[in-house]
Amino acid sequence: LELMRQLNRDKGVTFLFSSHDSLVISHAERVVRLRDGRLEDDIRQAE
Repeated sequence: LELMRQLNRDKGVTFLFSSHDSLVISHAERVVRLRDGRLEDDIRQAE
């Protein structure tokens, strides 16, 4: 995850994950939650 964060910060690379793992989610700058195919939440984390 740290390598991906570095690539995002240094090269502007974007990663998209589908996860229920709270560790992965805690590293995200933005979390989009879907329920039954519909947008439920769109949260941008403070850095």
